[in-house]
Amino acid sequence: MSVRSRLLLVVALFALLTGSAVHAQLTPIPPPPYSAGGVGETAAEACDAATQAVVAHCFLHGPISVGPAICRPIFDPNLEIIGRICTCTATTSFCRTFPHL
Repeated sequence: MSVRSRLLLVVALFALLTGSAVHAQLTPIPPPPYSAGGVGETAAEACDAATQAVVAHCFLHGPISVGPAICRPIFDPNLEIIGRICTCTATTSFCRTFPHL
């Protein structure tokens, strides 16, 4: 038996006995987080819409956190404020969806 063959045999036995090769194959990759946006007339409405978008998209999900809402005025042609629009983003650490049929 050559030196190379003995070395490969030793490495294979070490991996088999320590289980390091099996562990490396079974380590799951964490899923990326999922985010959705929402729009409303108030910050609360926008964040509620973003949260509902996450719930509607994900069959199973982790805790949902909402970012700070951003509200901006809406002007008419005479530059009078006629309302405001707010946006918000909701994020969850994981999201599982139904498989597409």
